[in-house]
Amino acid sequence: MTKKSHKKTTAKLSFRGEETPWWLDLIHTSLQNPVLDRRRAIFTNRSLRFERIDAVGFDFDHTLAVYNCAKLDETAMEMVIEKLIAEEGYDKSFIENIPEPEFVTKGLVVDIEQGNVLKVDRFGHVSIAYHGRHRLDQKERRKLYGDANHIPHVTDRGRYIQIDSAFAKPEVLIFSALAPCTDCSECRCLWKTIRHYTDLIHRDDSLKKRITASPREYLSPDPDVIPMLRHLREGGKKLFLLTNSEWHYTRAMMNPALGLPGGPDDLSWVDLFDYVVVEAKKPGFFNTKKNGRPLEQIDGDPRILRGGNIDELERLVGATGPDVLYVGDHIYSDLITSKRSSHWRTMLVISELEEELAIHEDLPGFARQLRDVDVYRARTDLEVHHWTNLEGVLGRIDEPDFEALVEKLIEQCSERKRHAVRALKKYIDQRESLRSRIARAINPHWGSLFRTGTELTYYGKQLEDFACTYTGRASNLTLYPTNHYFRSGFDHLPHEIESM
Repeated sequence: MTKKSHKKTTAKLSFRGEETPWWLDLIHTSLQNPVLDRRRAIFTNRSLRFERIDAVGFDFDHTLAVYNCAKLDETAMEMVIEKLIAEEGYDKSFIENIPEPEFVTKGLVVDIEQGNVLKVDRFGHVSIAYHGRHRLDQKERRKLYGDANHIPHVTDRGRYIQIDSAFAKPEVLIFSALAPCTDCSECRCLWKTIRHYTDLIHRDDSLKKRITASPREYLSPDPDVIPMLRHLREGGKKLFLLTNSEWHYTRAMMNPALGLPGGPDDLSWVDLFDYVVVEAKKPGFFNTKKNGRPLEQIDGDPRILRGGNIDELERLVGATGPDVLYVGDHIYSDLITSKRSSHWRTMLVISELEEELAIHEDLPGFARQLRDVDVYRARTDLEVHHWTNLEGVLGRIDEPDFEALVEKLIEQCSERKRHAVRALKKYIDQRESLRSRIARAINPHWGSLFRTGTELTYYGKQLEDFACTYTGRASNLTLYPTNHYFRSGFDHLPHEIESM
């Protein structure tokens, strides 16, 4: 298959009336943040030849627009609490029971029938559970979720809600404060009530009015976003913004999000994109069979569009399926749906990734020690089973003529088993100590976003399945040439690892 030719941009790009070499910001950024810094790296699940990508699309919220999450969450939570007190009659004293902000992280699962917040591995096993501020012990977990601590699926009858959006934190914090003083039979209703008012402040624009009144208080501009967009344009990529936000919100927020001084009427930033599509209504945008909405031009600019569907957008940018890379932060709306429906290549932006990588840097060698100890533990466990089984076989031998020999062999097996058991206990203790140290450093309640024990979390499994690539911030694309080959690691089966 031949590669589509690209029309190169001029050597200089004009932006806000200034002409500067397109490469100036790129070189500056690369000098300050070498790609060897793992916190700025892009990680690859499925190999991707960037030179074959004709168009790159971006979500807006938490992708190009980096929010001051503490301020945003505080405002949203205050507004929902006001609604609950005024409209539902809740006593404001419950505010004292709201956990600290770091109690809720992306990737957790809410059991809205039991009022619990859960950490679940890739197979649906519950590894950590909280009811309010109380951490359930193993006995309590098994009473609720069976001996295997297993939940059927996060979407089972709508009972399990995955926290896959950065906007979800306030409602989970409020739910965690009210669930302990709510009968289990009413927990589902409680969740729906909180969700109703959370949706309401987004739907009636009351939250957005607060934000757009002083947008710079709610944003932490990434200075590398503009160099990244210019870098991609110079490399021949078509660029588009695809967001569910309304046009009035996008135009009010874009300049502050990019660190530019202009107000809502300054639309110079549109020149950074080939097309801007607002009110996309993802994930429905990717389902052409259900979504026949046409793209509508707004503000008298053919580049600024509303609504539409994936087929129309692909026709505009002149690229389809695997020739398009979409960069977003929402595991379901941005990645899973686009991957299943359109076969677009995907990049997930995970702000928490930078924090975890920084913590690993502060604990040098811990991850490697944990991996090595786990290998030794597995091998020693196998050795214990070996001597136990052999001891059992010898114990069943009923041969009077060889009684002394059998007893000697049993004694030898027992001694070797005792030695292996001591070693196994040592490795288990070492493993738990290392795991606890790393987990507490990342998050004292939940540990890593991506792993629980030796297994991936449910979120980590989705990341592995649906994100071709992932990184801590969208602007990390600045640090890679537009013909870069993002190469995935070599996959190993367990028997291959054992033979290394």
